[in-house]
Amino acid sequence: MTVITRTVEIARGSMRIRIGELQNCSIGLIAIGFPVTTKTIDVTCPQIDSNIFNRKRLLRRILFGAVNKNATYKVTSIYKEFKHIIYEKVYSSDTFLDLNFSDENGEPVKSRKQITIVLSIKQ
Repeated sequence: MTVITRTVEIARGSMRIRIGELQNCSIGLIAIGFPVTTKTIDVTCPQIDSNIFNRKRLLRRILFGAVNKNATYKVTSIYKEFKHIIYEKVYSSDTFLDLNFSDENGEPVKSRKQITIVLSIKQ
């Protein structure tokens, strides 16, 4: 198992992570650091296998609405670590992963603030 951590701005609602060879592997989202929001955020990846159970290539749906009280305490970022990692099979020969962030209305989430993502890759 390989763990990858990246911190970037998602000014266009997406990020690209170069990881090398992706043949016969699965990816899972371990944790995310995200600017405070009350929205539900979907993290999708076009390199994930589209199947009957996951047609939208969803890596993880994150419900941030329950932690909006943090804004009262002047907290600017939320760090969420997942106890149960959901692995999705990568169906691509690309040497990178494109992660797209959208809200519950399907609109791309754009932020000039830093977002940290922690991925697990297993063969």
